[in-house]
Amino acid sequence: MNGSHVSPQPLKVIIVGAGIGGLTAAIALRRQGHHVALHEAAAAPNEAGAAINIVPNADSVLLKLGVDVLNSGAVPLKSMRILKSSGELLDDRNMLSSADRWQARWLLTHRAHLHEYLKSVAISQSGPGKPASLHYAHRVSEVFPQTATVSFEDGSTAHADIVVGADGVHSVTRKAISPTTNAQRGKHSAFRFLVSRQAALEDPMTADFFTRTGCMDLCYAEDRKIVIYPCANNEMFNFVCIHPAGLSDTSGGYNNSTSSALMLKIFSEFAPVLLAMLEKADPKSLRVYPLFDMDTLPTFVSGRMALIGDAAHPFLPHLAQGGAMAIEDGVSLGVMLSGAQSTDELEARLQLYNNARYERATRMQEYTRIVGGDSVKKDETTTGQLSLNDYLEYGLSHDEFDASNGILQKWRQARDPHVYRRQPIAFGPLPGTRSNQPVESASRTATIVFKTSATYLRNLLPSSAYAFGSRDTVAYASFRLHILDNVASLGGASQYMLGLYIHNIQYTTKSGKAITGTYLPVVFEDLNDPTTSFSGVIGFPRVWSNFSVDASDHTYTATLSWAGQIWAKLNWPDLSAEKDTADHGASDETLLVHRYLPGADRQEDSPPDADDTVMIPLADPRTQTTLHKRDSSDHASVTFNTCDEQRFPVLHRIVSSLAAIPIYEVVEAFVEENVSMPDFTAGVEVESNVIS
Repeated sequence: MNGSHVSPQPLKVIIVGAGIGGLTAAIALRRQGHHVALHEAAAAPNEAGAAINIVPNADSVLLKLGVDVLNSGAVPLKSMRILKSSGELLDDRNMLSSADRWQARWLLTHRAHLHEYLKSVAISQSGPGKPASLHYAHRVSEVFPQTATVSFEDGSTAHADIVVGADGVHSVTRKAISPTTNAQRGKHSAFRFLVSRQAALEDPMTADFFTRTGCMDLCYAEDRKIVIYPCANNEMFNFVCIHPAGLSDTSGGYNNSTSSALMLKIFSEFAPVLLAMLEKADPKSLRVYPLFDMDTLPTFVSGRMALIGDAAHPFLPHLAQGGAMAIEDGVSLGVMLSGAQSTDELEARLQLYNNARYERATRMQEYTRIVGGDSVKKDETTTGQLSLNDYLEYGLSHDEFDASNGILQKWRQARDPHVYRRQPIAFGPLPGTRSNQPVESASRTATIVFKTSATYLRNLLPSSAYAFGSRDTVAYASFRLHILDNVASLGGASQYMLGLYIHNIQYTTKSGKAITGTYLPVVFEDLNDPTTSFSGVIGFPRVWSNFSVDASDHTYTATLSWAGQIWAKLNWPDLSAEKDTADHGASDETLLVHRYLPGADRQEDSPPDADDTVMIPLADPRTQTTLHKRDSSDHASVTFNTCDEQRFPVLHRIVSSLAAIPIYEVVEAFVEENVSMPDFTAGVEVESNVIS
C-alpha cells in the first residue's frame, strides 16, 4: 500500500445458497459495507434437520456480528449425559462448570428458527450496511470464477466482484473447482424428528428421565446411537438416531418418509424409556437422512469465487461442528474482504480466506470421521491417541473472527513498505516515525560543529575497529538537534532528538575494507515516539529526555531536562542568512552506529545478543532531505549541568562525559529547514561482532 489513502469501495457479492452458512456470510459482508445478493434454488425457505448445536466457537463469532442465537429460541446447554443403550449412566457432566473456559455459550436451537432469524438479520432494513437481497427459485446452472459470473437455469446471468458458493452438500458451484468431486453417502443414516416436552412429561414412562432442562443425552450401542437435546425455548426435544445406512431405506433422499416401526426395530435394543420416546415420533414428520461425506477438495477458492459450508466440506454430525464450520467460513470471508482497496486485491484476499479455513475445516472433518468410526486413514493425521475431549476441544478452542483478523493484518503489514519488524514484536511490523508522512511534513536541524580533542573522543569509540582517519590530536564533532515536524505516527506532533556526532571516523570491516563516516555514540529523544523504532531497527543508542525548544526568526534555544533537572542548554543566537561554511574535515558519507544488546541471562561474562556495526549510507536519496532555508549563527554555545548523581546515576554518567568534552572552538553553527524527512532505515548494512 502506498502512503495515499484510498477509500474502500463496496463490493458486489453473489451468494449462491441461503442456508445457515450463506446467510452468515451475507450478514458479515453486509456489515463491511458490501452489496450482497443471495440466490436460493428452493422456491421458499425449507430448512430441515430439526435442530442444531451452536457450539461456543460458533456463538462467539455470531455475537460479533450482532447475532444472538437466544433470539431464535435457543436453549443453553447445562448438562450432558452419556449412557449405554441399556440406559446405564456412564457419565453425567455439568457443562456449566467449564463454560467459563470459552468466550461464548453452547446453545441448542431449532434449525428452522435459526435460519429464519439469520435471514431477518441479513435482509433487515435496520442494522449496519445495505440489506442483502434474497431471491428464491433461482437455481444456478454454472459459475465462472475468473469473471465472477453466474448462469441460472432460466437462462439469465449475473455478474459480481465475488461469488460465494454456499449451495450445500450437492453444490453446483463446487464443480468450478473440482468437477469430479461429489458428496457420497457415508456409512450411516439418521432418523430425525421432534417430540414436544409436554408429551414427554405427560407420560409416566418418560417424565422422570426428561424432567431436566438444557440436558443433552448421548445413548450408545455398538453401531448406532441416539442423540437427544431440547430446543425451541425448551418446548421441544430434538432426536437424531444414527444407524448403519443399510438398515433403512434412504432411496428417497431428504424427503423420504419412513415408518416409525422400522425405526423401532432398528433401535429395539435400547432402553424402554428411549423406545417410549421414539414411539412418540409423528410418522408424517419423521424423516431418514443419509449422512454425506466427501473427498477433500484441493482448495476452497478459485479466481474470484470461494466455497463455504457443505459446498466446501460436508460434515458428519458426530462432533456438532458442521454448522459451526459454515458459520466460521462466513465470518472469515467477511473479515478477509473488509477494507478492500480495489478489485485487484480480491483473488489475494480469497487466498487469505483459504489459508484461514482450509486446514482447520479439513482437520475438523477428519476428527469427526474418527469419532464416528468413519475414518479410513491410519497415518499420523488421525492422532488416534486423542480422546473425545481432545477432538471436541480442537473445535471449541478457536475464534475465527480474531484468527482471520490476525491473518489479514499480517498480510496488510507485509505489503506496506513503510513498516518494519521491531520491538514490541507481539504486534507485528510497525511503522516508524518517518513512515507514511503527509506531503506537508518537514524537519529542522540545528547544528553546532566544534573542534575538540581526538584523544578524548577515542575513549567513546566502541572497539579497535573504529579509529580516526588521521593521527591528528585535533578532531571535529557536532551536536545536532533534529526536529521532525508533523509526524504522522505521533498524530501530527513534533519529535525532538539531540545527538553527538564524531566526524572522520574510519571503520574497518572484518574483510579489511575501510569505511569512512560519522560515528553516533548517543542520541537523546523525547517521549513522543510510541515505538522503540531506532533501537529496534538500526540500534540508535537512545536515551530519553524532555525537550523545550524556543524558536524565532533570529534565535534557537533548546533546553533538555529530566524529571525537573535541566542538564543541557544549546543556543543559536543572532541567526542570519547563510554564509560560506568552514571546512572542518567532516565526512558524512556514512553514519556509523554501534548496536549492543546484552545477553538474555544478564551475566557479565556471557556473549551479547547483539554486538553489531550498523552502516547507514547518507548518500542514499532516501536519507537525504530537501533544503528549504539555512541560517547561520556566529555565537552558538552548548553548556551542560552535571545532574545529581544520587537521583540520576545513569544520566549523570552520560552527561558528565559529554560535559568533559573540550570545546576548543565552535567552527560552524547553523539551522536548516527542510521540506522532507530522512529515512535512516534505508540501505542499512549490519556487520555482527558476536562470536558464535
